[in-house]
Amino acid sequence: MEKGDLLFKLDTRDLVATAEGAAADLKRAEAALAITTNELQRQQQLVGRQFVSEQTLQRLELAEREARSQVQTASARNQQAQNALGYAELKAAHAGVVTEVIVEPGQVVGVGQTLAVLAEDQSLEVEVFLPEGSSPPRRGYVPLPNGEQLAVSLREIAGAADPASRSWRARYSLEGPYPSSLTLGSVVSVQLAQKQTAPSHRVPLGALDERGQTPQVWLVSDGTVKPLAVEVIDLGEEYAQIKADINAGTPIVALGTHLLTPGMAVRELAQ
Repeated sequence: MEKGDLLFKLDTRDLVATAEGAAADLKRAEAALAITTNELQRQQQLVGRQFVSEQTLQRLELAEREARSQVQTASARNQQAQNALGYAELKAAHAGVVTEVIVEPGQVVGVGQTLAVLAEDQSLEVEVFLPEGSSPPRRGYVPLPNGEQLAVSLREIAGAADPASRSWRARYSLEGPYPSSLTLGSVVSVQLAQKQTAPSHRVPLGALDERGQTPQVWLVSDGTVKPLAVEVIDLGEEYAQIKADINAGTPIVALGTHLLTPGMAVRELAQ
């Protein structure tokens, strides 16, 4: 579809009748205003000659203002009717491809109802469904048959999970230029960059030092200690489960952490 192409056309019989009635009401109001204005001007001349009273003139002035207000109201209704008649033809707002038609010929539709989905072909997107509870990665790529990779970035995530599949719909924007083989409706494979998370460890409760802004443990390296901020996942009676980037086998201080300072010399007790 090109921009401006006709997509749908509504039955205009009721719309035309409404527009004709609104136009007739506007002409009637304009005629009434013209009569009232002429009468007011004539009476204003007679007041100067003292042929009519001031009260009569005031009544005509009020009638003229009311007639002018009626013209404004009728004009607004006529404009609404003309707009509604113009909406009877639904045209493409931009070039693209109709990916879905939701209505059938002869179906009664309401204001704001979606009739079809027009996908813009200038910018391509990939729709994926993620498991419930997972955090959508911000970036990824689409592997192409020629071995190249087309980068994608997260544009939109659905506000709620699909009630049937319990999955979350996410849309990723493809970063061009696109190969000619990649068109609307193509099925592609998407590789998403998962966020690397630190492994979890179990440490004695005494190893946690709460003196800083965040919990920390003290690592022992070459006879000295240095602090390392950690994330506490769970607390037990004797042990805590923490998340931190600690290599397996790295010794940590298990007691007396409140006495330590960075670079302090320590000696590991023989087991």
